[in-house]
Amino acid sequence: VTRRTFILTCTAAALPACGVRPRSGGARRYAASIHPVAAILTPLIGGRAGVDSIVARNASPHTYEARPADAVLAESALALFYVADDLDGWAVSLPTAERIALMEFVPESLRQPWPEEAGGHDHDHDGDHQHHDDAHFWSDPLTVAAMLPKIAEALQRLDPDGAAGYAAQAG
Repeated sequence: VTRRTFILTCTAAALPACGVRPRSGGARRYAASIHPVAAILTPLIGGRAGVDSIVARNASPHTYEARPADAVLAESALALFYVADDLDGWAVSLPTAERIALMEFVPESLRQPWPEEAGGHDHDHDGDHQHHDDAHFWSDPLTVAAMLPKIAEALQRLDPDGAAGYAAQAG
């Protein structure tokens, strides 16, 4: 075994531990900030592309700090899908071709206030009341179903050759 082979083998073995996932040559990839976003995207995309979650299932997106490997993942993706600035806003700082905030696709009629606001109290004590919608839309299947056509439109724009498939999956 040559020194070069040894170094390459060790590097390749260490990359998954660092959170770097190898890409298959030329395959379309999308990045999702959190697992629920990936779970929504994956059936829409079908086999046309892969979806990689940045935050592990057992980690909180509220307190997550992006790592260099996350930047590599986002930069190699066609787009980074995230929830909203107040849930996973750290995703906005990652380099990527396009960022898509799924909260923008939640119909106004299905938006819910944050639980503390619904109870008549929010944490804005400086007198400037701001309404914040609960960004945990994935917990309501009817909300997710209402979002699918808009998500499919975003995917069609990113991958026009797959437009018919995205529309069919969203329907």
